[in-house]
Amino acid sequence: MGKTAVIGLGQTGFSCLNYLYGKSKLIAVDSRLHPPKKDVSKALFPDVEYQLGAETFDSVGVDRVIVSPGIELDSPLVATAVQKEIPVISDIDLFCETTTVPICAITGTNGKSTVTSLVGHLFQCSGYSVGVGGNLGRPALDMLDKGYELYILELSSFQLECMSRQRFLASTILNISEDHLDRHESYELYASIKQKIYLDSKFCIFNRQDMQTKPINNQASIISFGADLPGTGDWGIQDDWLVFADRANFERIIRIDALPLLGTHNEMNVLAGCALANAMGLDFDSIAAGIKSFEGLPHRCQLVLERFGVKFYNDSKATNVGATIAAISGLGNIHSKNLILIAGGDSKNANLSPLEGPISEFVKATVLMGKDAALIDQVINSDTPVLHTKTMLEAVVKATELAEPGDFVLLSPACTSLDMFSSFEERGRKFVESVKRVVK
Repeated sequence: MGKTAVIGLGQTGFSCLNYLYGKSKLIAVDSRLHPPKKDVSKALFPDVEYQLGAETFDSVGVDRVIVSPGIELDSPLVATAVQKEIPVISDIDLFCETTTVPICAITGTNGKSTVTSLVGHLFQCSGYSVGVGGNLGRPALDMLDKGYELYILELSSFQLECMSRQRFLASTILNISEDHLDRHESYELYASIKQKIYLDSKFCIFNRQDMQTKPINNQASIISFGADLPGTGDWGIQDDWLVFADRANFERIIRIDALPLLGTHNEMNVLAGCALANAMGLDFDSIAAGIKSFEGLPHRCQLVLERFGVKFYNDSKATNVGATIAAISGLGNIHSKNLILIAGGDSKNANLSPLEGPISEFVKATVLMGKDAALIDQVINSDTPVLHTKTMLEAVVKATELAEPGDFVLLSPACTSLDMFSSFEERGRKFVESVKRVVK
């Protein structure tokens, strides 16, 4: 075997080196002189050939290239491989080629981390040894050789973009809305990349409320979930219960008011998790029991605290318009306009106009901050008060002053965080700290 070039020396690239070291001659390539994993990689993998600060790379003897998700496929580094017809693969391809353990794959613009964690939790509660990762925290290759009985993978569009056909046991696209258009040249291309997850899946699970998620090709086993009554073999809602429709009746799984996750968007997330877990062999009773003990993930419509009848929710992970619309619609009350929304950041050139309707329906007032605050202001109906602030603490102060008993203060930015914070996690922590400081 010739050399393997790993392009991108971040978390995923490091996991590739870690897995392949000693199995293949390796080249680590990065356009940065000092990528995040440079020092630790050189210490642990001294025999690797490092080409750092490179615009192109020396591909002599290279017979495959593994591209990290953060690297654009039209970048000069990848172009070197494409021009010489060297196979370009993802770490997910390498992972799938290496394991025979069943894999569940989850993508979507929003909710994929929650659903990935939920499905993993359901199987863990039933006694399975489960590897949960991919785009969610733990690189896929780091989970190999751990004795897991199945894998639950969150996959981003960046990972799917260069992934070849893979046979997943079950896969889903939860929803599709505008995101990452600074990376993908069009919305249509972004949606088509998501569809790659279905190509060789045994069970394809889609969202009836978003027909863009329906498999385009004719797969043998297609299952849907949605907020309406389901047809036979599908999942939905009947009389405030999450249900599965078999030939004779509706199998009741759990009441909506017993769900540990708040909001109509999370009802869809749980239904998707039910459909995936059941398709992979988990029975209804086990699913219901597991749901009740699931606590959700930080920064995703997370209740921070309640004081004087006002609840404060941290939804910092809402880094795009679709996620914020889901949070507003999921928590809002059309009759009382009970939301004080804190939003803003870097919109990544997204179309912000879809925010207008949900804000008009559910939001009492909006507090804006960050790089594109003025752009969000432009799409808000003049009937909704808008305040501008420069810091998270100031935003929480203003929102608290506007809130009355029965209201929700919701941080759901609709933008990325990097104009003001190091990550959405830091933004969420600053919100929580500010809430606890202001609301004593």
